[in-house]
Amino acid sequence: MATYYAWSNFPVEHNEFGQPTKTIKAGEKISQSDLGISDEDWEELIALGAVREEEYPDVGTMESPAEYQAAHPEEETQEQQQGLQPGSAQQGTPPRTTQAANVEAQKASEQQK
Repeated sequence: MATYYAWSNFPVEHNEFGQPTKTIKAGEKISQSDLGISDEDWEELIALGAVREEEYPDVGTMESPAEYQAAHPEEETQEQQQGLQPGSAQQGTPPRTTQAANVEAQKASEQQK
């Protein structure tokens, strides 16, 4: 089984006010069971690039992975080496926003309650 890393923050537990009390942060290992979501939703997060087999780059707090990649083009990701768009499972599929992935993960978490 492959090891996956979060490329987005995923709130996984909330208090009675709906505020996140536990979050899987970008760069941490993550699994489908951590989020408690269906196979279809897990595959969608992978296709969106919110969850990847590649480790989240150590870029510090002042730079996004996209900015880091633009500044260091010699460090191609596995997706780029395969000719895929970053964050997409299939060539030509545009990635959705991280915020959309977070909203879907939060909805899935709330449905589990």
